[in-house]
Parts: sequence; structure tokens; C-alpha cells
Amino acid sequence: MYSRSIGGLAAVAVLFALCATAARADDACWNLLYSSLHHNASTAQAPFVSYSESLDLEEDGQPIEYARANVTYRDDGMASIDDNRFAHPFLSPILDPGPPVLGPYGSRRDMWLAFGISDATLPIIADTKTVHRVQCNDLGDETIQRGRYAHLVFSDAHPDRLVLKSVWLDRARLTIRRVVVSEPVNFSSGDGDNSTHYADYTLEVAQVDGHDVITQINWGYSYWQFGQRTDLREEYKFGEYHFAKKAPAGTLFADAGN
Repeated sequence: MYSRSIGGLAAVAVLFALCATAARADDACWNLLYSSLHHNASTAQAPFVSYSESLDLEEDGQPIEYARANVTYRDDGMASIDDNRFAHPFLSPILDPGPPVLGPYGSRRDMWLAFGISDATLPIIADTKTVHRVQCNDLGDETIQRGRYAHLVFSDAHPDRLVLKSVWLDRARLTIRRVVVSEPVNFSSGDGDNSTHYADYTLEVAQVDGHDVITQINWGYSYWQFGQRTDLREEYKFGEYHFAKKAPAGTLFADAGN
């Protein structure tokens, strides 16, 4: 028996958590990250983002769940979801695995942007920077699909906690191309292990019609069950993106007049 619940990529929201902290030796790295996050938050967002999503979950190389959904995400965090695993479309603030864009979302964007950056104050990653004193390391540029991106690594991030681990970003345009975050994967197995487990989620980000959106997410986790090693792998793919100022026809937002 196997059941699971996904953490909803809350770590992406952690990217935009607020804190104040004294300057440190690695502030050049943190400042590059903050500049990219600020650029992302200040870029105009479509009030409604519609897209298709597929998920493919495997255990030891064998498919155990496949699903496809059509989703319209509203910028306040609510979504109209038509998922083939359920009988009817529904409205929900909870998305599996999470929103199609990096946060902050809705009114929280303006709140986050109201905090400026100075030599003494860096409003970035609260849990990562201030509580656990994680070091930001700029490993230089790497090539991802013929593009060059700065690779920032938080190598001493806590392994069993929701936290940011790596970011690849464009130094000139400040756009984010890839993110690795630690997220909880909670499951119940036949040996009675009900504890919280953490997996690394890799998010691929691309620009579609002038919007930076998530195109793919992968995670994997290995654990022991009944004396043997079990491997879980899941892949999410996002596509058919459309952006609108008003609720698209056929969604529950349009039906409700929102």
C-alpha cells in the first residue's frame, strides 16, 4: 500500500519570505538572488493563467498514477481545476504540485515589493538566511539549453526542512531558469512509516508569450520498505499556456461572474 500527499511547492513561496539581517561576506551572491526575485515580482502578471498539466508517478520504474488536468490559475491563488481523477471541475486554493508561476501572488506581491534593499537590510529568504545561517555560493555560469546562467547554491541548507537549495538565473536579464527546493513528500507504507520525508524538486522555468512560467517539475525519493529499496519518481509537465485579463469562458470563474 502506498499513498502520498505533495507539499504544494511552498518552498517557492519561501523565495519571497521577508526578513532583515546584517550584511555578510556572501552578500554579492544574496544580492544577485534578491535582484532576480525583485525583477520577477515587479514584472506584470496576467490575472488569469490557463494551462494543461500532466503527472506521471512511478514506483520502481512501474507507473502507479497518471493524471491530466486543465487549470485556470487566478493571481490571488485560487484555481479552477478540471482533473480527470475527479468527477467535476472544482475551485481550490490548493494545486498539485503548485502554481504555474513563481510567487509572490496577488496582493502579497505589492507588500513584498514595498521592502527595499540597502547595505544593511536584505529582505530575502527568512528561513534560509537568518535562522539557519546558510551560505550563498556563486559557482559561476553554466549552460542550460544553449543559454548561460549563474548557478547559486546553498550547500549547507538543512536536508530535512523546506528550503531553497539551488537557483540558475540570467545575470543580465535577472530571469530565473531553474530552481531546486526541498519539499515534504508524505506517504504511508506497509511497514508503518508515517514520518515526513523530504525530496528535491527541480523546477524548469521558461518564457511563454512574455511570461515566465513553470514547464516541468521532477522529484525522486528512495526509501526502504519490507527490507528492500523502493524508488519513487514523479514528473509534471505544463503546456498550452494562455494568459487573460478576464476569466476565460468555460471556467468556474466565468460561471461565477469573477
